Amino acid sequence: MDQVLVKVDRASMRFGLEVRAPFLSHDLVEFLLALPPEFKYKNGRGKQLLRTLMHGKLPDQILDRPKQGFAAPTAAWLRSELKDLMQEMLSPARVQKSEIFEPKEVSRLVAEHLAGRNHAKQLWNLLIFQLWYDTWQ
Repeated sequence: MDQVLVKVDRASMRFGLEVRAPFLSHDLVEFLLALPPEFKYKNGRGKQLLRTLMHGKLPDQILDRPKQGFAAPTAAWLRSELKDLMQEMLSPARVQKSEIFEPKEVSRLVAEHLAGRNHAKQLWNLLIFQLWYDTWQ
């Protein structure tokens, strides 16, 4: 699971949140694995038994909504709290030192991102690389 529990644990501790993982009971997992598929799936949707058990306890709009992911607001961070760090670490002079990335291209990505285009994925990777490079090279 890509160490999701470790990530959730660290993030929740950082902000003083109490987080539970109620479906990790070994007995519960064995029980659910032994159930026939019709208890688990209906019309191609999983968690059927859980949806049935939660009917009347949770609003229908929650039970019926499609699966949603949770992503960190990296794009917004790079335009606000991390903007100065990004601009410093991805400056042409710093990028040139590694001789791996084209400084003009990195500067273009930074400028476009700050102007509203979303280059968060590329910039985050570049930023993390540059932090690593400056620390270890």
